[in-house]
Amino acid sequence: MESLLTILREEKVGDQGMDVAILQALLKASHNAYPNSQENWNHQLKLAVSWNRPEIAETQIFTEGWTWKPSDLYPSLTQSLIEDKPSFVRLFLERGVSLAEYLTRDTLTSLYNNTEPSSLIHSKLERQVTPKNPKNVYKIELHHVSHVLQDLLGDLLEPLYPEANHKQNLEEVKIEVTTKVETMKPKNEQQLDDPVRDLLIWCIVQNREKMADIFWNLVEKCCSLLT
Repeated sequence: MESLLTILREEKVGDQGMDVAILQALLKASHNAYPNSQENWNHQLKLAVSWNRPEIAETQIFTEGWTWKPSDLYPSLTQSLIEDKPSFVRLFLERGVSLAEYLTRDTLTSLYNNTEPSSLIHSKLERQVTPKNPKNVYKIELHHVSHVLQDLLGDLLEPLYPEANHKQNLEEVKIEVTTKVETMKPKNEQQLDDPVRDLLIWCIVQNREKMADIFWNLVEKCCSLLT
């Protein structure tokens, strides 16, 4: 039990601040509870994102003690996007996360179901959705987003996310002449054509300027490579 107990004395905290000291104590407790496990490192990263401390993640979590695959960072990237933590989004991109791999239709749908309640897009999406049960639980789909964006921009924009045919959403099985069976992913699990554009729009409609700058810079880089 002593390994889970940390005593913080304000006079000994120093310049780092009490919040950093508390976070470090939580990270220590997490490591002691689940030593050298994926669960431990995931929990530590989640704590760092919640406390918005990217410098702690860089110095104490992204170390040689554990090898992170880009896909390991997806849940924390989603958390950072929803909670508007641009420093962490930038950090995860620097750590090798590919937006083309990360952003599926399901992921983007989840992001639009977690827009800022005070944002214009949130209220417009709510009006687009018809409650499917008496408890008024709203489920926003990407075709609802298309309708709202067209409402905002008029004829300047073609539908970005047309309503999917339900038959096409079912898992398809493709049988080749060689009798080899290839299982296709459901459409909602497939990557999107332009993930940078999709995330840029998601930021803009919520007026998240700093987050939008990250994706705008990626757009500019892509354009410069093509010229």
